[in-house]
Amino acid sequence: MQVHLALPGLLWPARALPDVMFDLELPVLSWLLGRGRHSHSSPLTFEDWLSRRFGHDAAVPAAALRLLGEDGQPGNADWICADPAHLAFEHGHPTLADPARLELQADEIAAITVALTPTFAAVGRFSLRHSGHGYIELAAPADIDVPPLAAVVGRGAAALLPRGADAARWVRLANEVQIALHALDLNRRREDAGLPTINTLWFWGTGRLPATTRAAYQKVGGGGTLARGLARHAGVSWQPASDALPAAGSTLLIEGRLQPPAQQLDAQAWRDAMVTLDRERLAPLAAALRGGRVKKLILTALGDETTLDLELTRGDALRFWRRPRSLLDVIAP
Repeated sequence: MQVHLALPGLLWPARALPDVMFDLELPVLSWLLGRGRHSHSSPLTFEDWLSRRFGHDAAVPAAALRLLGEDGQPGNADWICADPAHLAFEHGHPTLADPARLELQADEIAAITVALTPTFAAVGRFSLRHSGHGYIELAAPADIDVPPLAAVVGRGAAALLPRGADAARWVRLANEVQIALHALDLNRRREDAGLPTINTLWFWGTGRLPATTRAAYQKVGGGGTLARGLARHAGVSWQPASDALPAAGSTLLIEGRLQPPAQQLDAQAWRDAMVTLDRERLAPLAAALRGGRVKKLILTALGDETTLDLELTRGDALRFWRRPRSLLDVIAP
């Protein structure tokens, strides 16, 4: 059995990592880093990395695939994600808040859908699903290149600027959306309740459902609706949680608990998540590797500056003379 564990959010910027990891004991991760072979490659967003694992290039049409992962029917149309978001200003600069904090209710989803449907009449059909994910079924393809929402949370203004021949048109649409959302009573109620307002949409992941590909895995665990859509499109089994060890085959497990605190630069929450990860996720994998149940273990850590891959076989696990290593020891390419 082979297990590939993806760890978005594990790698902080190199200049910050020494302070974030100061005096942090991660015995299992250190053991794995000491026994395994590591390599570095160019940084990728989690969404781009995941799509490549399923044979797609970096321009993967995430909207169509994610919709498939929500049991939608993308068909042959072009789609674009239109996700509700909270745009805030910190120190005079715009930043996007963590979308998980929005917690949209059913009545809010209905009100936003009614308010914004006319705005998109010229470009396509807008819908907002119960998950809180928004989509536009486009009347014509859109030439716009925008990072995934999760990749720009907490980032500065430069990360928020779209590119592509149609970028100006979508900026205008975003402005119209913000005006329409500002007028909604639901945002006043959210302010009174201390909740982040819904004051913009984030457009990304445009395109139509691609040709099917062959994946390197028989099973996928975790990763949300995009991972489910990619797995479903490739004919691969998917389960929502990444906790249970599979019985056989090649499995991709996606660990999501590190990315939110890393995006928010919440060092204490990240440290707490790392301790839990070391104990609850890495320890069982290391034990399975030592015991021979897992023949090969691959860890992929994703960050803004690099992608770190760590590979171990059972033979590596038995090389007792290899000393544990800190993440700081292997972070530099």
